[in-house]
This record gives sequence, structure tokens and C-alpha cells, in this order.
Amino acid sequence: MWHPGRCEAQFFRILLGKNVAAIDKPMKHRARTKAKPTRLIPRTFKCYLNLPRIHDVLKELQTLNLAEFENAAAILLRIFIELAISHYLDSTGKINQLVARQGKKSNTWSPTLRQMLLEILNKDPIADLIPRQARKALNKAVSDDEYPLSLDGMDQFVHNPYIAPNAKTLFQMWSQFEKLIELMMVEHTPPSKKP
Repeated sequence: MWHPGRCEAQFFRILLGKNVAAIDKPMKHRARTKAKPTRLIPRTFKCYLNLPRIHDVLKELQTLNLAEFENAAAILLRIFIELAISHYLDSTGKINQLVARQGKKSNTWSPTLRQMLLEILNKDPIADLIPRQARKALNKAVSDDEYPLSLDGMDQFVHNPYIAPNAKTLFQMWSQFEKLIELMMVEHTPPSKKP
């Protein structure tokens, strides 16, 4: 009885004088495993802001090999998040309201990342656009310093020589901020004043 592939196998056996039994067997397809990402922020994440510094920091985060540069990635992530949030509050004019509520401070005073993030989560409509679970994680990051992905933990990577970041923690931190920061990667304008 004729079978597809067996005639070809017989032909190659005769021609080459070798055993080509592999041709007689159907090929098995291996399931492809998804490669682990080596960059903290994927290159598909886009920034449309007119601030070169934010573009530069994002590009570095998208270029750094996380396995080799966990410390640099942790510090850059902290900087990127703060720059994005600060720019958003500046461009919408909401930073002035936050500064005014803090009382009499010097003209050079700026709110902390924690103060800015609380302002957005509690008072800004952009927070309503992120998924509930992401918002819950961000609220926990701001309010609970014992939370492993807290802002305090992120600050410890910068200021504490005994606490080191690892790739898994950095991916989790980025994951909780990603949707909010993505919304901030386009230029925003202050709301128009009502007549």
C-alpha cells in the first residue's frame, strides 16, 4: 500500500544509501514558549509629550537589559513615573491647586511623588479611566508603606543601600503604574475657564 512520504523515503534510501526513517514519521510541532521580556517597558509603549527628558528616560528604560541593570532600571522607573505625573499636573494647571493647599511654602517647593499621586487618585478624573484593580494597587502603594510595591519601597531602591530591586518586583511596579502613565503620555491642557 502506498503512503505519502514513504516513496520519498525509499527514494532517498536508495539514492543516499542511508536510513532516513525520520521522513517516514510525521513531524511533531513543539509548542513555543513565550520569551521572558528583557526590558522593563516594552518598545511598543509610546510617548507623545513635548518633553525631551521624559522621552530620553523612557527610551533608556526600553533599552536597558533588566537582567544586567536592575538598579539603574529601578531608579529610572522612579524618575520616569515622577516626571510623567509632575508634567501632567503642570500641563493641566492642577499643580498650582496642590501647592496652594499645602500652605505657605517657598517658591521653589514642589510636592512629593506621594502627594502628586494622591492628588490624582483622589481628585482627578483621569484616575477614573484606569482599571479598578490598577487603581486599587496604586491606592495601596500610596497609603501602605508595608505593601511590597509601595512608593516607600520604590524610594528605598534609591535611598537605602541595603534594599535592592529585582526584575520581578520591577515588572510588578511598572504593571501597577502602566495604565495611568499611558494616559499621561499625551499632552493635556488646563480646563478652560467658564465665563
